[in-house]
Amino acid sequence: MKRLLFTIIMMIFLSLLTGCVSRIVKPNTPFERPTYTVYSPQSEGWLFFEGDQPGEHRLFFGFGSPQKSKTYTLFASVAEISSDANFNSPQEFESFIQKKDQIGFDHRRFKIVQQELNLDNKFGDYSVLHYSLVEDHGAYQFSDAPYLLTKTLCYYFIHPYHNKQIISVIYSERGKESELDERFREKAQVFFNGLNLKK
Repeated sequence: MKRLLFTIIMMIFLSLLTGCVSRIVKPNTPFERPTYTVYSPQSEGWLFFEGDQPGEHRLFFGFGSPQKSKTYTLFASVAEISSDANFNSPQEFESFIQKKDQIGFDHRRFKIVQQELNLDNKFGDYSVLHYSLVEDHGAYQFSDAPYLLTKTLCYYFIHPYHNKQIISVIYSERGKESELDERFREKAQVFFNGLNLKK
């Protein structure tokens, strides 16, 4: 959860720095990586940023069109993480993801409203689907509301053809309750469906 929330906050920050990102020319643009191809979100107005940190490479897609609201943000990302971890079963991998997400969670800022974490074989046997709805009380300065809501849907999985790589693919939005998209899960799944794994 700590890494996920850090990623969400970082993407929100990056989406504001339009000078550091490049505008995607058209929706559904393919981005090639050695072990996968991912297509940018299908609507207009997305920005793109690519970055590295030790052991991890990440593609960011931030929705950058002018907004009437200053409180709403939307992003998607794909991260490839080098890993030598070995798991004896999908359930062991699920337990690992669950424990990892609980490390460093800041209860002073965030309050979990809803959370689901389950095995889901969309990306192979070692594939976990995680959904969360979280109150962000550190974002009150952006709004007249006491907090903003962050809704996130993501997959964590061991690449089925490259077992030294864990991939996370995330689709997330943050805003007032009235600003959150009723078709959030549907749009997230469209983005996930645009991730094609290479052998």
